[in-house]
Amino acid sequence: MEHYIGEYLAKANPRLGALGEAKISFAQKVALLDASNTDIALILPGIKRLNKIRNRLAHNLDAQVTEEDATVFLGSNRFAALRAARAAEQAQTNEPIELLEDFAKHVAMALNYEFSPMSKAIYQAIQEVNLGRSAT
Repeated sequence: MEHYIGEYLAKANPRLGALGEAKISFAQKVALLDASNTDIALILPGIKRLNKIRNRLAHNLDAQVTEEDATVFLGSNRFAALRAARAAEQAQTNEPIELLEDFAKHVAMALNYEFSPMSKAIYQAIQEVNLGRSAT
């Protein structure tokens, strides 16, 4: 996920420079995410929780992903809704570690999507539809 956060920051701030060479921490990269962006705001609590889990594991190899951690991930309404929809198609458990893995994948996709060609095409189509409505 840290890789995708780095890529997102570089695409969102093209004049930022070589983020990888700056050697900033995961928490510092998270702090650079724009919390005023609704898409980011929805996943930010879970990203911060992932960092807490990461730190917990760094200090205690017997640390576990808890139900409290899982609750934070499911607090992202889009993630919870997508996971529920997927559950209708395939069996899945609600084990905290599985939720963590699914949430990390969700974050990677969400961060990658904003600057994708598909996202740009959808944005342009919405703009064209809105312009068509205002012309009538």
